[in-house]
Amino acid sequence: MFLIAVLAVPLTLADEPPPPGLINGGLEEVSDDGSPSGWFVPKMLVEQGYAVEIDSEHALVGDRAAVIDATNVKPGSNSFGNLMQNFDATPFRGKKVRFRAAVRTAGLSADGRAQLWFRVDRPEKDGRRQTGAFDNMGDRPIRSDEWKHYEIVAQVEDDAENIALGLMVMGKEKAWLDDVTLEEVGAQSSTTASALSSKGSDAPQPFFNKWLALAAIAIALMVASQVTAVPQAVQRFALRFSVGYWVLYSFPMPFSVLTGYIGLDEFYYSLTDKVVRFTASGILGIQRELIPPGGSGDTTFSYVSLFVYFVLAISVALIWSVLDRRKSDYRTTKDLLRSYLRYVLAITMLSYGLAKMGSVMNQFPEPGVDQLMKTYGDSSPMNLVWNWMGASRSYTFFAGLGEAVAALLLIWRRTTVLGALTACGVMANVVMLNFSYDIPVKQYSAHLLFMAVYILLPDIGRLANLLVWHRPAGVLDLAPPYTGSKATKIRYVCKTLLILLGIVIPLGSTIVDEVRQDPSLGAPAFFGAYRVEEFRLDGEVSPPLLEDPIRWKVVTLDRYPWSRDGGPGPTDFLSIRLMDQTRGGGVATISSDETRITLSNGSPSVPLELTVDLVDADHLTLSGSADAGRIEVELRRVDREDFLLVNRGFRWINEYPFNR
Repeated sequence: MFLIAVLAVPLTLADEPPPPGLINGGLEEVSDDGSPSGWFVPKMLVEQGYAVEIDSEHALVGDRAAVIDATNVKPGSNSFGNLMQNFDATPFRGKKVRFRAAVRTAGLSADGRAQLWFRVDRPEKDGRRQTGAFDNMGDRPIRSDEWKHYEIVAQVEDDAENIALGLMVMGKEKAWLDDVTLEEVGAQSSTTASALSSKGSDAPQPFFNKWLALAAIAIALMVASQVTAVPQAVQRFALRFSVGYWVLYSFPMPFSVLTGYIGLDEFYYSLTDKVVRFTASGILGIQRELIPPGGSGDTTFSYVSLFVYFVLAISVALIWSVLDRRKSDYRTTKDLLRSYLRYVLAITMLSYGLAKMGSVMNQFPEPGVDQLMKTYGDSSPMNLVWNWMGASRSYTFFAGLGEAVAALLLIWRRTTVLGALTACGVMANVVMLNFSYDIPVKQYSAHLLFMAVYILLPDIGRLANLLVWHRPAGVLDLAPPYTGSKATKIRYVCKTLLILLGIVIPLGSTIVDEVRQDPSLGAPAFFGAYRVEEFRLDGEVSPPLLEDPIRWKVVTLDRYPWSRDGGPGPTDFLSIRLMDQTRGGGVATISSDETRITLSNGSPSVPLELTVDLVDADHLTLSGSADAGRIEVELRRVDREDFLLVNRGFRWINEYPFNR
């Protein structure tokens, strides 16, 4: 959303032409109103509470630095603040340039961040301004509270007219800016910016790379830990490595269901965060800001974490081998590790399974009109998977049921092998989807798959006898190798608590929520999906031209049963798809009389506040003022059932394939 807003910020605030280049890069010059000369916060953001200040105490270079302050922003305002300037691009045409600046933050919240941004504006074509090189550091946000230099390198197009650049801050935070430069660089410098016409997509990455060698070594060691044919010394070292790696990777699961209330999770994640960041910058030489796992599980932070776990596990195995070199019987260690992984995998599989089995709250929502009106070509591979999974609630339920069944089978020793086999089948499919459709849960799903394989390894010989050689598998002694009344009591207490808190309560809560859930969630009557019949900008009707970055195409108003942080909701969303296929809108607040909608994210084509006029059950009018002008939109309701993907339904008999 903030990308759209940055793209269309007014090019100038005054009538005079833009300056020929960057001015006041040192932030030393101050205008009469106390702001840094040449820099400004757009008027719309100032009205919402965003402010720019001069800091004379914490400058990096010289006597002054600029501060973009979002701490006093009004509720429901734009989700980011922006300190910027723009200037004539003529001197830079055809050149590769580097925008470099020092930035620091202070006391950021969990989702707070700052980002430099750079944009090239090109001449209008068919009445619409074209955008050239663009980079907003969306893949490398700034969270450091120390001064550091960051840069954007871009190729300026030969027909460039204007260059705009600046600093954004997300959340109610503060960010400092100093020592800003823009200079030409050699052709050999790698660009960070891409042309917006390519939708900002980065280049595909090769599957095979040198780091896969570490994965191969880890897998080989884990397999060796369960194969009796390898030398005992190797097997013992491999087992010690396996214990270290799996505990480091999985912890604090499954104990977090027992001890979450004492902050075990926060302590472990905080410690991991410090170690990973030190390793990235101090050992691996990664200087960009690391993004902790959130919406994506395949961040640079995640992969550096795997490197840390691997090195620490090797260290654990070496130290353990020195301190315990005479011990030869590791049956108890093997059994405890296998039991540990059983519960980690069971609780995880159950959570994923339940997320797919709900009719209202579901990992794969039924595709709405906004998605149904989007072409396949405009869908990312991940979005395609989400839509085809959500299009069939029966298949989604079936997929979740497989995960839930695997979880329930894993918690009992007698059914462990069957549960692990089921988990292997389910997770192999999930892993292939993630790798084949670029879904960013690749490394986590691969770990879950190999976790199931590792649980199976002790029984591979018996399975081969049964399924391949057609020989008796033999009777297996299921009793744990550790005996004694005290050990037995501890095992039963831990098992009971884990099953109760990690399996029974989540399962029961899901069933209760499903029974009690109101599918409509009490949403206003005018909520739903609408096609734009007429769009007026400043009183003039805008035709539905393709690639128009201002005109609306589809509007959807939805109420979801969860909050923005994933907890209990509900939360209202207004989603607007523009003619150029970009999206606007965001979290919405509905007034008590249901006549006004206030958005958390505004943009030049989307007002922060909209007036609602319900004409009749099928027609709605929205109006409001945005940077682009006064917007009035006449809407006609569209039902999901009008689309073939939804209304085709099931049939036993098909005389001919219906493949349209």
